[in-house]
Amino acid sequence: EDSRGEALAVDTTSGKRINVPGSAKRRTGGTLCFAGTDRLAILDGDNPEDSKLISFPAGESLSRLPIAGSGAVLASNSRYLIVHPRGQPGSAILDLNTRMVTNIASSGDADIRDELSASVSEEGELVFSRLDNRKVSTRFPLPLDPLPPLRSASVSPGLEGLEIAVRGASAVFRAASGQLVTRDIDPAGSWWSDDGTAYLRSYSREQAMPVLKLDLKTAARTEAWRYERKRSSNGMFPAAYNSGAVVLEESPALLYFKTRAGITSVAETRGHHQLRALDYRTGKELWSRSSDGHFPVPFPDPQGDRLVLGWQAQSGAAGQAVKRNAETSRRFKSAKLSEQDTVFEVLDAATGNTLGGVLVQIGAGAESFSCVFSAGDALVLGKDGTRITLYSLSTGEEKARLFGACPAANARSNLLASANGERLNLFDLITGAKRDEFIFSDAVIYSHFSADGKRLLVLTAHQVVYILDVSGVAQPPAGAKP
Repeated sequence: EDSRGEALAVDTTSGKRINVPGSAKRRTGGTLCFAGTDRLAILDGDNPEDSKLISFPAGESLSRLPIAGSGAVLASNSRYLIVHPRGQPGSAILDLNTRMVTNIASSGDADIRDELSASVSEEGELVFSRLDNRKVSTRFPLPLDPLPPLRSASVSPGLEGLEIAVRGASAVFRAASGQLVTRDIDPAGSWWSDDGTAYLRSYSREQAMPVLKLDLKTAARTEAWRYERKRSSNGMFPAAYNSGAVVLEESPALLYFKTRAGITSVAETRGHHQLRALDYRTGKELWSRSSDGHFPVPFPDPQGDRLVLGWQAQSGAAGQAVKRNAETSRRFKSAKLSEQDTVFEVLDAATGNTLGGVLVQIGAGAESFSCVFSAGDALVLGKDGTRITLYSLSTGEEKARLFGACPAANARSNLLASANGERLNLFDLITGAKRDEFIFSDAVIYSHFSADGKRLLVLTAHQVVYILDVSGVAQPPAGAKP
């Protein structure tokens, strides 16, 4: 097109400009496509009645074309035109001889040679079909693009369903088969109940955010409840994030907000602070907690049922936190504290009750850790996406220092999983001893144990899901409680 938005043509051999027929000069939302050396297809973006085939460069009208589209390309077999309808998935094949249109479910990429068509399906397969009988002759799986950083991920307790979201795209799958259940739900977080129902908290900048209920069996979606946010004294909406079966609300917003992906925002860390837990099924308030002074750094855990708070060890709030656990209080009283020390308090996300605490005298404060979570008697600290430190909640002792990223844990199987590139290592959750390892052809970016700890779902960078049987790797020690 030239500066006036009109089509222009150039002879690529001589470099000379060719006159474009008036009927082809301007188009709105449509496309132009050569249909041979002396024919030009003009497709309207919306109305098939305005699409036609003309001679080129004379501009004589030859026939109408019964299709609209915003893009088109001549196939290797010049009898056919591959057309991309505006705003619709897939492509269409237009036979220029018979004017017949055949729709194909594809990602938009297709070609035809002789009477054999090749297209890329929405499932990422290369599909070959015969045009004469429209039968699929063969399929080949194609490698998928690498996933961007995950914004949200969750798995049902029995590993039947998987929800993943990246910036600009999201979907729910049946994990065993890879079958797509629904897409474009744009969740800010999600949680699965024991019966395989997913609750999806929608991402929105508005005051009210719907929480959707998804039935994995039928793919039916309904609104379970609506999360109504109230502005805090600083005029900001509270932060909301997942921790087990609760939506956790934090006021004021824009604090140190920590997940397994790291810090998402930073602001003042002193003043009045409130946590409020809402039932993911109903939106009913389960508990709330307020404090004045230093804010804690919250570490919600979408995979588990606990919440970890990191307190600056020399603050008065940390002193109050350690009083809720006898062993932590004993160690706290005898320790020589510095500004970089942290008291980690472990809460039951559903009740707000304190389950334990650990004084940690490594790192540069709670905000220096990329992830912190708890399972069974273990407190797991991740740093820089490469280092993992294991503590005992019952004794407060450091048990092991490990190397890895994307950690996941299960108290019932007594296992901790961590990734190191294409290698996935399994460790004893109590001692840190290595139990097993798995090697993949691609980097591991996410893992999640089934509720009983007998299986492990692994997601790799190029969108391949594995479900591993780890029931024989380790058994919980005698007398251990999940």
